Amino acid sequence: MLNDVVCGEPIKQVVLPACKRKEILQMAHEIPLAGHLGEQKTKQRIKYSFFWPSLKRDVKTYCKACKPCQLRRTVTYRDRIPIQPIVRPNNPFEVWSVDCIGPLEPRSRRGHEYIVCAIDLCSRWAEAIPTKNITAKTTCEVLMKIFCQTGFPQRQYVRTRVPILLHN
Repeated sequence: MLNDVVCGEPIKQVVLPACKRKEILQMAHEIPLAGHLGEQKTKQRIKYSFFWPSLKRDVKTYCKACKPCQLRRTVTYRDRIPIQPIVRPNNPFEVWSVDCIGPLEPRSRRGHEYIVCAIDLCSRWAEAIPTKNITAKTTCEVLMKIFCQTGFPQRQYVRTRVPILLHN
């Protein structure tokens, strides 16, 4: 037992042996009606009753390794391109913004794992075409398909994280 005083109130915590820590971590993190708690709340729940020297590190490691949490966690990316205002053209289908999304999991039934997105900056008309890869050839074929329907643009604005669109 670990005895301590917090705000004038005595608290008692069980010093947990290493063999029981994973079980307690799982019970504190995966609450049936509340879902999976984050690091702070998991640590708080454990600290009410238990103590061990590496508690903070173990909770952090457990939460980061939790498969359901990894699948549901929102990922924030820092934009590599500084945000600049885009001047809207006067005529539709004159200027397009093109980007690729993927690889997507799971693949579609037809084996598509990428999406080439093209948006007309005047009308904000969007085209999203699924593809199996994002090679320069495939991307050009997709753009040709779009431009054959709308007419070829006078210029193209490319904002992308996909190096193949910038260099090929």
